[in-house]
Amino acid sequence: MGTGMTEAGGSASESREFELKLEFDPPDRAEIEAHPLLAAANAEKQTLISVYFDTDDLALRKASVALRVRKIGTRYVQAIKGMDGSAQLFDRPEWEHEVAGREPDLSLAAGTSLEPLLTEPVRTALRPLFGTRIERTVSPPEQRLGCRGGVRRGRDRGSRALVPRA
Repeated sequence: MGTGMTEAGGSASESREFELKLEFDPPDRAEIEAHPLLAAANAEKQTLISVYFDTDDLALRKASVALRVRKIGTRYVQAIKGMDGSAQLFDRPEWEHEVAGREPDLSLAAGTSLEPLLTEPVRTALRPLFGTRIERTVSPPEQRLGCRGGVRRGRDRGSRALVPRA
């Protein structure tokens, strides 16, 4: 998955994220995780807590854009993603920046697919819509599947919940 991430306030160029998501029946989990391509003796485990932002009328979603702030350890990472792609195979533009806290920094939308949507009414109406808590297991760098840009394999388990209106 591509990141193009920068420190808070820095600029990031567009990167591409290629993601393939597969679903399986829970009874098959142990067998799938034992497969040599997925089994990693020293895999890294991460807890990812994410909040997705949009307007009540889903202006970003309708324009095929996603805005997320994710807590990873003590860091917060904002992601703006184009949502082109089909089914469970995604090839989409992505911009990531480290941000100071749990709220998005809309100044970092410059040059992204979010920028043209940020009219004053949309800026005012943006709010957290739902959150996710994901337990991610990621292969260590020496076991990642081969490509210079950082191809990684991982497994996610998690849940999502609506964020109540204030």
